[in-house]
Amino acid sequence: MTRTVVVGVDDSAESHAALRWAARYADMTGGSLTAVVVWDVPVQPVVPGQMAISTAMPNTDELEDTVARRLADALVETLGADRAAQVDKQVVTGDPAAALLEQSAESDMLVLGNGHHGALVGALTGSVGLRCLHHAECPVVLVPAGVEEA
Repeated sequence: MTRTVVVGVDDSAESHAALRWAARYADMTGGSLTAVVVWDVPVQPVVPGQMAISTAMPNTDELEDTVARRLADALVETLGADRAAQVDKQVVTGDPAAALLEQSAESDMLVLGNGHHGALVGALTGSVGLRCLHHAECPVVLVPAGVEEA
């Protein structure tokens, strides 16, 4: 049975540390690695009592292509081209915690970067990691930035 390790990827140092950790774990266990980046269409904030300025909607295909390229670049930069080519890449639109929790239903492990904010700040800000810790259907590993290579 092949183990599936899912890692959430963004532009943070913690995320890149989590990616390195997840790749090493998948290699040690003979598992497959899936890197997931979650994005959403940017919205224009509106001040209460004011009308939103009509602007053209962003081209979501272009945005998704940009996000996919950034994921591919992050994988190559963090893991090297050969290892990056072996990673299943998924670009998902929506709420990051909800998307990662959905991935956890089909995974053996979920790996995320840990920003060291602590439980109180995480609870107040709706931390993706905290939500995943409480609701994932598989074990969750939080990896801080600066974790030394083993």
